[in-house]
Amino acid sequence: MDEGAHPRGPVEGAADERANDGSSPPVEERRIRGQALLRLAFYGTVAALALVRFWLNPPVHLPIVLILATWYVTAGVFFALRPREPGAGCLAVALRFVFFVYEVSAVVVVTHHLGGTGWLTVLLLVYPVVEMNVLGPGRAGVAASAIALAACTAMAALEALGWLPHDPFYSVADPLYREPAYVLLVLLVGTLVLGGLPAGAARWRSGP
Repeated sequence: MDEGAHPRGPVEGAADERANDGSSPPVEERRIRGQALLRLAFYGTVAALALVRFWLNPPVHLPIVLILATWYVTAGVFFALRPREPGAGCLAVALRFVFFVYEVSAVVVVTHHLGGTGWLTVLLLVYPVVEMNVLGPGRAGVAASAIALAACTAMAALEALGWLPHDPFYSVADPLYREPAYVLLVLLVGTLVLGGLPAGAARWRSGP
């Protein structure tokens, strides 16, 4: 050690360790702020699609408005009250997974009223699945992708079979949602996108 070097105390050493391991408050705050901005963009996209859909094909259905409002309020309360622990504990992962199942249910209902499989609005499921695969790695992410894919498949099948009334995005219903080839194409795209997200999230978390 150089004679002029100033010895570092335990407080300074602990601060350096927190800065090095990436868990300093500024980093955590930036991560939370970035996640919040992405969620706001996602909600804004869904709301904009709903406004366009009901402008092109009125009237506005009260249930879809209530579902959107309840979904947004519930999400805001969940992310405002959830604990910000440094590690993903079992309880945190479980709560996140319960919220994910609720959110997928809300997205599927909204997607159905935005045209369903008529024009690939099922891809609105991508954001919650990506978030779950990043925040809940491993089996939780794989299960999330499987649940989203099952919900997408159920909606496509029920609309194609006529068991679920199709709610078109435009004033004139597009019969594509009843065509087997088109329905299979929608399911193939959903499988490739939603099924491939766990592998992509795993690579992203492991780094280059």
